[in-house]
Amino acid sequence: MVRIRIRAAWQATLVPLMLVLGSCSDGQAGSARNDSALPLAPATSAGVDQPGRPTDGLRGADRAEPSPGSASGTLEIREDPCQSRERGIVGRIEYPMQKATDNLMSSPTGTSLAAARQISFRADQARKQILERCERPSPLMRQYLQVVRLRTSDALSYRDLSAVMDAYTRWAGAVGERRKALALRRTQEGCRALKRQVEANYRVWWAWTETGRTWWIELTYRSRLTRSLTATLSGRVHATGLVGRDRIWNWNGGRRSSGVLRWGGSSFDYGQIRPGESGQLVIHVNDPYVSTAANGTFKVEEVEVSTDIPGARRWWCSLPVREES
Repeated sequence: MVRIRIRAAWQATLVPLMLVLGSCSDGQAGSARNDSALPLAPATSAGVDQPGRPTDGLRGADRAEPSPGSASGTLEIREDPCQSRERGIVGRIEYPMQKATDNLMSSPTGTSLAAARQISFRADQARKQILERCERPSPLMRQYLQVVRLRTSDALSYRDLSAVMDAYTRWAGAVGERRKALALRRTQEGCRALKRQVEANYRVWWAWTETGRTWWIELTYRSRLTRSLTATLSGRVHATGLVGRDRIWNWNGGRRSSGVLRWGGSSFDYGQIRPGESGQLVIHVNDPYVSTAANGTFKVEEVEVSTDIPGARRWWCSLPVREES
């Protein structure tokens, strides 16, 4: 009888203790029954709630598993190689597009066959480059190529350039180069705005001399801006009957009396476009005056005046230069 009473007393003490332990291991209400089949994660400082310290609140089964080959456990996303290749092509088109813009902006007629050929050539190169590695261009690249084909069949106009730039901007945005396309577009718009404020013209002068005639070119600027602009000059003239030191050097060291005279790229080939009307002489090899025989000729083939665009640091703006009578 004594032994039976002792066991009963022990059982009576054990049952409440088990109930207390069961309620403590319950965690949150109603979770003990659901989690009883899951293995418990080892208790760590990152997974156990401690007063005053952050906790992730995740069990081991809820934590993301590291991807194969990744020591850090971060998911590696590989870029489509064709998209990456198209992004590089978009970047390489940017400068030729500015050159084509330059030819159009400097054209006195408002159209340029040279600009159309430049854009068409670069589009054809882009198509070949993408087909070297990829089965076909992306849909937006195909749209760009189609617009270029339609818009460059003749001399490029401002409307043609706008259509090409629309397609170029959409394509550039799809491959992560939208900012580059928008910057180029702002440059084009800035150049068109500048052309409405600044005019450049040239006039050819000549005078009789003891040995024949002397020729020179005068540039005239008319600006409605309130500040000065720095002008970069270049161009060429075909002359005949050249005499004295104005004769052109041959590759073999001799001199000839006819040929093309060029300027541009030296410290003499800069000028200032000031508010109002201003001007300067074009300098050929340190001297603005060119001497020819009495029957010599002096035919201007090209005169270029380029300047920076206010608010745009990267590209430039070429102004149309018309001949004044």
